[in-house]
Amino acid sequence: MNAPTSFLAIALVPDLMVSVRLESAVQRDGGRLTTLHYERDFFDALGKGPQLAIVDLGMDGLDVIGLAEACKKAKVPLVAFGPHVDAKGLRAARAAGIPYVYARSQFMADVAGLLRAAITATEPASTNG
Repeated sequence: MNAPTSFLAIALVPDLMVSVRLESAVQRDGGRLTTLHYERDFFDALGKGPQLAIVDLGMDGLDVIGLAEACKKAKVPLVAFGPHVDAKGLRAARAAGIPYVYARSQFMADVAGLLRAAITATEPASTNG
Protein backbone atom coordinates (compact mmCIF):
# COMPACT_ATOMS: atom_id res chain seq x y z
CA MET A 1 0.00 0.00 0.00
CA ASN A 2 1.37 3.44 -0.95
CA ALA A 3 1.63 6.12 1.71
CA PRO A 4 -0.84 8.96 1.18
CA THR A 5 0.44 12.15 -0.39
CA SER A 6 0.97 14.96 2.09
CA PHE A 7 -1.64 17.70 2.09
CA LEU A 8 -2.67 20.74 4.09
CA ALA A 9 -6.16 21.15 5.52
CA ILE A 10 -7.59 24.15 7.32
CA ALA A 11 -10.48 24.06 9.75
CA LEU A 12 -12.58 26.88 11.15
CA VAL A 13 -13.68 25.02 14.25
CA PRO A 14 -13.95 26.53 17.76
CA ASP A 15 -14.58 23.24 19.60
CA LEU A 16 -11.33 21.73 20.91
CA MET A 17 -12.66 18.15 20.99
CA VAL A 18 -13.82 18.38 17.38
CA SER A 19 -10.53 19.90 16.25
CA VAL A 20 -8.59 17.07 17.93
CA ARG A 21 -10.66 14.47 16.06
CA LEU A 22 -10.22 16.36 12.80
CA GLU A 23 -6.48 16.59 13.30
CA SER A 24 -6.26 12.86 13.96
CA ALA A 25 -8.30 12.03 10.85
CA VAL A 26 -6.21 14.33 8.64
CA GLN A 27 -2.92 13.00 10.02
CA ARG A 28 -3.98 9.39 9.41
CA ASP A 29 -4.22 10.25 5.71
CA GLY A 30 -0.82 11.93 5.66
CA GLY A 31 -2.04 15.49 6.03
CA ARG A 32 -1.46 18.41 8.32
CA LEU A 33 -4.30 20.44 9.87
CA THR A 34 -4.27 24.11 10.78
CA THR A 35 -7.12 24.92 13.17
CA LEU A 36 -8.50 28.44 12.99
CA HIS A 37 -10.81 30.25 15.39
CA TYR A 38 -11.73 33.38 13.43
CA GLU A 39 -13.29 33.77 10.01
CA ARG A 40 -10.72 36.38 8.94
CA ASP A 41 -7.96 33.82 9.63
CA PHE A 42 -9.77 31.30 7.40
CA PHE A 43 -9.72 33.68 4.44
CA ASP A 44 -6.01 34.40 5.06
CA ALA A 45 -5.22 30.67 5.32
CA LEU A 46 -6.86 29.99 1.94
CA GLY A 47 -4.00 31.95 0.40
CA LYS A 48 -1.48 29.43 1.75
CA GLY A 49 -2.63 26.68 -0.61
CA PRO A 50 -4.60 24.16 1.44
CA GLN A 51 -6.06 21.19 -0.37
CA LEU A 52 -9.08 20.94 1.97
CA ALA A 53 -11.15 23.32 4.09
CA ILE A 54 -13.53 22.45 6.93
CA VAL A 55 -16.06 24.75 8.62
CA ASP A 56 -18.31 24.36 11.66
CA LEU A 57 -21.59 25.99 10.63
CA GLY A 58 -22.57 26.24 14.30
CA MET A 59 -20.38 29.34 14.68
CA ASP A 60 -22.31 32.57 15.10
CA GLY A 61 -22.29 35.12 12.31
CA LEU A 62 -20.49 33.13 9.62
CA ASP A 63 -20.48 34.53 6.11
CA VAL A 64 -21.42 31.19 4.57
CA ILE A 65 -21.72 32.61 1.07
CA GLY A 66 -18.34 34.32 1.37
CA LEU A 67 -16.71 31.11 2.63
CA ALA A 68 -18.21 29.08 -0.21
CA GLU A 69 -17.18 31.63 -2.86
CA ALA A 70 -13.64 31.98 -1.50
CA CYS A 71 -13.12 28.21 -1.48
CA LYS A 72 -14.56 27.86 -4.96
CA LYS A 73 -12.27 30.63 -6.25
CA ALA A 74 -9.26 28.97 -4.57
CA LYS A 75 -10.37 25.55 -5.92
CA VAL A 76 -10.35 24.11 -2.40
CA PRO A 77 -13.03 21.57 -1.49
CA LEU A 78 -15.09 22.81 1.45
CA VAL A 79 -16.63 20.43 3.97
CA ALA A 80 -19.16 21.97 6.36
CA PHE A 81 -21.04 20.53 9.29
CA GLY A 82 -23.56 21.90 11.72
CA PRO A 83 -26.25 21.02 14.23
CA HIS A 84 -28.88 18.65 12.82
CA VAL A 85 -31.57 20.83 14.40
CA ASP A 86 -30.47 23.71 12.16
CA ALA A 87 -31.98 22.35 8.96
CA LYS A 88 -32.34 25.89 7.63
CA GLY A 89 -28.62 26.55 8.13
CA LEU A 90 -27.63 23.27 6.47
CA ARG A 91 -29.89 24.06 3.49
CA ALA A 92 -28.44 27.58 3.28
CA ALA A 93 -24.92 26.12 3.16
CA ARG A 94 -25.90 23.85 0.28
CA ALA A 95 -27.61 26.73 -1.50
CA ALA A 96 -24.43 28.80 -1.08
CA GLY A 97 -22.60 26.17 -3.08
CA ILE A 98 -20.80 24.23 -0.36
CA PRO A 99 -20.39 20.80 -1.92
CA TYR A 100 -20.14 18.70 1.26
CA VAL A 101 -22.63 19.57 4.00
CA TYR A 102 -23.38 17.24 6.90
CA ALA A 103 -25.21 17.22 10.19
CA ARG A 104 -22.63 17.23 12.98
CA SER A 105 -23.56 13.73 14.17
CA GLN A 106 -23.23 12.29 10.66
CA PHE A 107 -19.94 14.09 10.10
CA MET A 108 -18.40 12.98 13.39
CA ALA A 109 -19.54 9.37 12.88
CA ASP A 110 -17.33 9.04 9.78
CA VAL A 111 -15.06 12.07 9.86
CA ALA A 112 -12.07 10.28 8.33
CA GLY A 113 -14.09 8.74 5.48
CA LEU A 114 -15.94 11.94 4.65
CA LEU A 115 -12.77 14.04 4.60
CA ARG A 116 -10.99 11.44 2.48
CA ALA A 117 -13.90 11.41 0.05
CA ALA A 118 -13.87 15.20 -0.24
CA ILE A 119 -10.15 15.48 -0.88
CA THR A 120 -10.03 12.67 -3.42
CA ALA A 121 -13.26 13.44 -5.32
CA THR A 122 -13.08 14.98 -8.74
CA GLU A 123 -16.61 16.26 -8.41
CA PRO A 124 -18.78 16.85 -5.35
CA ALA A 125 -20.75 13.94 -3.98
CA SER A 126 -24.39 14.35 -3.13
CA THR A 127 -24.93 15.62 0.39
CA ASN A 128 -27.48 14.92 3.00
CA GLY A 129 -28.08 15.65 6.61
